[in-house]
Amino acid sequence: MKQHLPTGATTPLRNQWHRIRYAYHEAGHAVVGHVIGRCISEISIVADKDRGYKGYCAFDAFHEDIRGLPQWRGGSKNPECTTIMYAGTIALRMLCETRGWNYQHWRGVDKADFDAMYLWSLEMKLPDEELLAMQRRCQQQAQDILTSRWKAG
Repeated sequence: MKQHLPTGATTPLRNQWHRIRYAYHEAGHAVVGHVIGRCISEISIVADKDRGYKGYCAFDAFHEDIRGLPQWRGGSKNPECTTIMYAGTIALRMLCETRGWNYQHWRGVDKADFDAMYLWSLEMKLPDEELLAMQRRCQQQAQDILTSRWKAG
């Protein structure tokens, strides 16, 4: 059965529906980040127009350094950073598939992640073929983690 936002839905219902999408998206980042060893400091689906985000999953670089996990520092070129970025997208897609929503229509939530992955890929300085192969591996890793540890529904 397909579930849609009712035509003419009231603002509170529309806001709740948008928050569901952001919650799944950010939870995807958190679940995958936790499984592969990140220290999560905060997750939010509260929009902050001044900062330009509608939700976020923040990791705690200070505690990661204390725990001896330098692979998460900026500039480390750790491919699992891409895995974490893909996780939000995959979680949203899983939600859409479960609820009968058109994922292509609601992908806007993922734009910031795709922009970040693109910029990060430029820093990797890999040949295009290697970069695409790495991205496919990261996407599959995120998919496998979410599929085995979290049932979106």
